[in-house]
Amino acid sequence: MSLPDFYFPSFSFSPSTKKMTIIGAGEYGVRLLGGMFVGGKLPEVALDSYVDPSPNMEVIEKAPLGSFIQPYRRNHLQFFRVGLLPLYSDIETWKEQIKTPENRIVDLALPESVVPKVFEEVVHTGIKEVILPKPVTFNLKAFQRIKSLATEKQIKVAVASNWFYSTISKEGKKQLDRLKKQYPIKRATVHYCKQRKKTPKTPPAHLELPHVLQILSSTGIMDFTKNNNPVVTKASQEAVAVSFNPDGIEGGVDVLAHVGKRCDTETGRMRRLEVFLDDGDPEPDVIVDYDSRFDKKGKLIRGGEVLVDVGRGKAREQRIISTKTVYIEDMVEMYRSILRAFKNSYAEYVRNPSVLTLERYEPLLKTISHIHGLWKDKMGENSALKTSS
Repeated sequence: MSLPDFYFPSFSFSPSTKKMTIIGAGEYGVRLLGGMFVGGKLPEVALDSYVDPSPNMEVIEKAPLGSFIQPYRRNHLQFFRVGLLPLYSDIETWKEQIKTPENRIVDLALPESVVPKVFEEVVHTGIKEVILPKPVTFNLKAFQRIKSLATEKQIKVAVASNWFYSTISKEGKKQLDRLKKQYPIKRATVHYCKQRKKTPKTPPAHLELPHVLQILSSTGIMDFTKNNNPVVTKASQEAVAVSFNPDGIEGGVDVLAHVGKRCDTETGRMRRLEVFLDDGDPEPDVIVDYDSRFDKKGKLIRGGEVLVDVGRGKAREQRIISTKTVYIEDMVEMYRSILRAFKNSYAEYVRNPSVLTLERYEPLLKTISHIHGLWKDKMGENSALKTSS
């Protein structure tokens, strides 16, 4: 049997160590996921192979994990060049090489459009633990097929939605749960912007909205198992603005997911939840700021923060809670949580509230899919208005 085009001798690990294969050797699979292993941040599992029919060799060669962990760049380049990882060109070849599928985790670092097909190929190899990227797929029928397969074959499937596991989401929820006992939530807003040189081809309802809805869910602002009456108020190729009217929040919840050339912030990003409580003050009372700050040399100034300024006079409470974590640290915490949950039996796993299962993610996906349809309708209305004018 001839070896695939990109083959390197494998790592040598203890037979009892849980192995991981990443399917997808692009930006996410190589720069982010690969970087966690290069830095030794996940000793619980051994990354020992990649699968990708058309790997992005430019990304593999450069492999910058980001300015915040610059020391890992050289190691990451060496990681591939000295021949420590096999990079298979197809699943069949990979399947022939792996010896113990029951002792292996597969992580799909792929676009949502191909996830259902590849997932089906993977589960037929005997793999029992799979990590899927958010938002899994926008095809609801395909999502149901994934759920059915996972149930039928008792496969533990986790959705890698980082704000579900994030330290700052948990801290934000903790503060809101405490404060809303005294001050009901009047309204909330989320502005989630990512600055890019070019307008992306992927609609914003697909690209950034999953982050926004996960923030609203993980901080306890909204329950997506209920109908929150979304209305798309703005639609363009760069942005989608949505107003929700959930029970118990008088002024509703307004969100803006935006990807474009400007975010009007010094970092080129804005990831912020603002919550207005019923305390007689028109300013936001709780701000959950997901953005990190770095100096010009790439050194961390601060991680995400929760800012509280609620009440008046002697009853006024002001505090800043810094999580001292950045995106990559939240990624590591996400994977540690998933790996811990995978140690449970299938029956225990699906009941484990600390992991984002397919069942828990489904309400968010249905909402995202619904909003995307509303976004398309709004885009059609905008186009019709331009034509008539």
